[in-house]
Amino acid sequence: MARVLLVGLHDSQVRRLAPALESAGFDTIEEQGEPGVRERLGSVAPDLILLGLPANGQGIGKSLALCRDLGLPLLAIAPWAASERTRLEALEGGADDCMSEPVGPGELVARVRAILRRRP
Repeated sequence: MARVLLVGLHDSQVRRLAPALESAGFDTIEEQGEPGVRERLGSVAPDLILLGLPANGQGIGKSLALCRDLGLPLLAIAPWAASERTRLEALEGGADDCMSEPVGPGELVARVRAILRRRP
């Protein structure tokens, strides 16, 4: 069973997206902020990070750098009001894919599967 680490998502996103991932056979682990991500990695060994981008676009580079340093596949979720620049910054910064809110649970599962299929 592949593990998906949910980082920086709002509670409403987690309540909506985690069950869809779990129903599709993924194990989900939630981490509210970046400081705890490195600590959790040793105990949870995720296969993919699902990263919620900040609404104001601030700190995207730091979040992406952390995930890129971890060497794990990354799917970023941009808020509905995020500009194209924010989504491009996520993709150029190392995200394997980027979705904009509202995120459909079925599409999320399909994108997670597609990213994981491309990994050795």
